[in-house]
Amino acid sequence: MRMFIEMTLLLFSPFIAYGVWGWFAVSRGRRKTIWDRAPFKLLSGIGLAMVIGLVGWQASYRKGSAYSKWHPSEVIDGKLVPGYFEELPLPENKK
Repeated sequence: MRMFIEMTLLLFSPFIAYGVWGWFAVSRGRRKTIWDRAPFKLLSGIGLAMVIGLVGWQASYRKGSAYSKWHPSEVIDGKLVPGYFEELPLPENKK
């Protein structure tokens, strides 16, 4: 769910920023409306690039090595034990 929220916010953040900018522009009398000439392709491209960057960053931001196993957090005896990586022995061809 967190990933969905992050991706959605990043995808729509250029539109939100454009809307905020347009609200200030309209309030200063520059144009009556900003959405009739909005650069939808450019805003969509920027949002999509930000989502791709997020996915790439999250895929590369992993603390465990290739030879480790992730143990998720769990509740044991009423206490939350955080998740951790267990280092596995290297295969014979990697030593």
